[in-house]
Amino acid sequence: MRPANISIQPLTLATYPDPVLKQVAGLVRFPLNEQELAWIERLRFTMLDAQGVGIAAPQAGKSWQLMIVASKANQRYPDAPNLPAFEICNPKIVAYSEQQELGWEGCLSVPGKRAKIARASEIMLRYQNVQGEYLEARYSGFVARIIQHEYDHLQGICIVERVPDAACLISEQDYQQQFMPQ
Repeated sequence: MRPANISIQPLTLATYPDPVLKQVAGLVRFPLNEQELAWIERLRFTMLDAQGVGIAAPQAGKSWQLMIVASKANQRYPDAPNLPAFEICNPKIVAYSEQQELGWEGCLSVPGKRAKIARASEIMLRYQNVQGEYLEARYSGFVARIIQHEYDHLQGICIVERVPDAACLISEQDYQQQFMPQ
């Protein structure tokens, strides 16, 4: 917890095609020091400040196998389920469901665009928390989509590389007009 009189500034986000977004991120080494934990807190703040539901360390210029996932309804994702923010270090998706779902995704590193992408509807994830403890969990639906999206960032893949054709990449403005309730 930080003192109330200290303000956190958002990190600068890398935008596609920045080279940091195109490389496989390096492993997080434990234990994390205070400076690294403070950077993770800034990453969380950056995601929430931008109304994101997930963020990966490479998006803020750090080649690290770390993502933060936090889902709640906001202007960008009005139907998002409520899930408190949590950190995922050194993840490995160990199982994908055969069933896939098509869905629209935004990306903080591809501002002003939405991409329609097929993702597994359910995944099994093995990862470490910020204390270095190993965990395994099953995720489905929107949260599974967020994790797969952020996992792609850790592998050097951006949403523009996942779209099957040009019709599946549209402007945020067109997305808002076509798919968001008025």
